Amino acid sequence: MKLSRTEFLMFAFISIHLHIVSSQTYDEAVSLLRNKTLFYEKSLRPVKNQSSTLVVHVNFDLVSIQDFNEVQESLTVIGGLTLIWTDDLMKWNPTDYGGMVDIVSESGKFWTPYLILTNSVNKLDKVGESWQRIRFTHEGVAIVIQADTWSTMCKANVKYYPWDDHWCGFEFSSVAYRQDEMSLQPVSDAVSTHYYTESETWELKGSDIQVSYENSSVLFRVHFARKPLFVLVNVVVPITAMTFLNAVIFVIPADSGERISYSVTVLLAIAVFLTLVGENLPKTSNPMPVFSFYLLTVLMISIVITFANIFSLRFYHHDNTGSVKGVFAKFTKYLLHMNKCKKKNKTVKGANTSTKEKKTGNKSNVNKLDLSTGYEIEDNSVCEYSSCSFMNTYITWKEVSVTFDKICTVVFNIIFMLAAFIFFMCVYTKEKKV
Repeated sequence: MKLSRTEFLMFAFISIHLHIVSSQTYDEAVSLLRNKTLFYEKSLRPVKNQSSTLVVHVNFDLVSIQDFNEVQESLTVIGGLTLIWTDDLMKWNPTDYGGMVDIVSESGKFWTPYLILTNSVNKLDKVGESWQRIRFTHEGVAIVIQADTWSTMCKANVKYYPWDDHWCGFEFSSVAYRQDEMSLQPVSDAVSTHYYTESETWELKGSDIQVSYENSSVLFRVHFARKPLFVLVNVVVPITAMTFLNAVIFVIPADSGERISYSVTVLLAIAVFLTLVGENLPKTSNPMPVFSFYLLTVLMISIVITFANIFSLRFYHHDNTGSVKGVFAKFTKYLLHMNKCKKKNKTVKGANTSTKEKKTGNKSNVNKLDLSTGYEIEDNSVCEYSSCSFMNTYITWKEVSVTFDKICTVVFNIIFMLAAFIFFMCVYTKEKKV
């Protein structure tokens, strides 16, 4: 007979946790079960004094994290719930049964704690199945390990995706008994991870246990964080690289005729890539992932770059042969003047140095150098002369387009770097919530 995964885990838990019965005969085991179950009523609490409180010790063993669904806000794990209590009706003298100190049987024949997973994704039902095994010691100690696949509701906080972390809990409650009838007490202050198998997607950060004696419930919480390397390499880095690839569009010469096609191609590539990424992003609005806002910002800036490229080409191929006037002309003249002024100052410095090395006798010939004649001039007169002559020069629309391209290259690269910096700083300085 082929065992299911849950049955295999249950038997594995029992064989690992507890020692194996040996040297007792089959007839002695049958005699023990018949004698103890002859007047056994599994619907009643197994205590001789029905007014006393039955203490049930609980422990949760986490085996593996199977799935965390951000959209449905659910966590699925494989784990085992260990329940330990004292059954007054299952005590015996080992010498009467060949030295038998413990015995294993089906749990469906005996009383077991009536617990439900109150925050279950599926329907509410009693925890455990009748086929699961239960072990009794001769002192009446009952041990049952209810291994299963547990699915619980969990509030997903994906604000800092893919560097998000979550707290999810498994709340087991006793709805059939009052607090004075059955008390749930954890055996430790954290979830057991002795048999935990590391997940490829999630990293287990910690756990805790909260007990509510008023509701007769125990909440086992696990803290896990997403491993961001896969998303970082396959999503974040390519998107960031494509943004800067889009910003260098203004370096392409306008005469090449490829700028519009390049701009639209990059925009479509980013849009398609964002569509594919969006399918894998958590589809939640409370809260929205910061990464979603970053992707939206990148898309909007790419659209603005496409419009700016169109305007730049419109300036470059302007059919007006007259002089450019107005704000465009003044701004272009100012930027060109500043650029040429810096170049002339550098040229004059180099010329002054070489002239001083050659001419040491005549001071008037060393002080100034005219670029057109080869004679030296004062450094501070270069910009003044250039300012008077250059501001009256003729400005074409092509010069306006070239100046506009230089401005756009610098501005959009700064905007992309600023957007990436803000995104990573938001993630780096995120608040740790419990």
